[in-house]
This record gives sequence, structure tokens and C-alpha cells, in this order.
Amino acid sequence: GIVASWDYRFRTPFLGANSAIGISGSYQRLFELSTRAGADNSKVDDAGKLGYPKNSGVLNVNYSNGPFSLLANFNYTGKVTNVLQGVEEPEGFREHNVSDAVIYTNLGARVELKEGFRIFADIENVFDKGVPFPVPAQGGSVTYFPGVLGRYFRVGAGVHF
Repeated sequence: GIVASWDYRFRTPFLGANSAIGISGSYQRLFELSTRAGADNSKVDDAGKLGYPKNSGVLNVNYSNGPFSLLANFNYTGKVTNVLQGVEEPEGFREHNVSDAVIYTNLGARVELKEGFRIFADIENVFDKGVPFPVPAQGGSVTYFPGVLGRYFRVGAGVHF
């Protein structure tokens, strides 16, 4: 497969004297993910199957201005199938043979109040997208998707020294 990542930050004085925007992310293209139970067994390719999308990626956009920062995070999981290789099943045996691609969006804000003290607020799964397949799937194996918990909010404070 291919894995790529990037990270770029640029100053934005037109948005505030000390402001900057950062853009970072990663992308993975999975060509093959195969296993073989034994030397005489045929190879099984799981690329594009449940839990192993052929395409996945994360994009982060961060704005900071002095002690204040905002973050938007986009988590992309590509289309997957729920069909077992080499297993013949009658038509319609599985309710969800294909799960469409999904993007989860998360937002956050941080303020450094004094040296070592900060407050923050986050919204995870802003659009409350559910999981792209019924969980647990494949006899109880649960693959993590951010949608498992639905939309949730987190507010807190931190001290570091």
C-alpha cells in the first residue's frame, strides 16, 4: 500500500498579530492485505473488507492566535464490503454487504489562561454519523469507528507543570 502524510503551517497576520493556520493529514491506500493459513492454503486478501478500507485518511486544520486555538478534524473511512472471500452465500444472506464511505467531523477549542493552565471544549462526531455497519459484525468482532459513541461533548481544564 501507500501511506502519505503532510504538515504545513503558515502565519496569518491578517487574522491576528500572532495567528497561524496549520494543515496536516495522512492518507492510506491499501492495495493488498493478505493472509495464508498454511503453505497449501490459498491466500485470502482482506483489503477493502470490513475493518480494512482500501482508502482512509485524516485531515486536520488548526487556527491559533496567541493563547487561543481552534481545531477541525475530518476522519475518512472508505467503502468496505462484508463478504467473506471463498464463502458462497445465498443472495441477500447478509443485510449489509457493502458499507459506504463515511467522514466523521470533530471540532475543538483551547485557551491557555496562565502558564501551565488551560481550558478546552470538544465536539466529537459533530454530525452524529452512526457506524457504517451494524456492530458487532462478523460474529462479534468489532472494528472501531468514531461513530460507535455517536456525538458527544467534552469540556475540561488541565494543569501542566
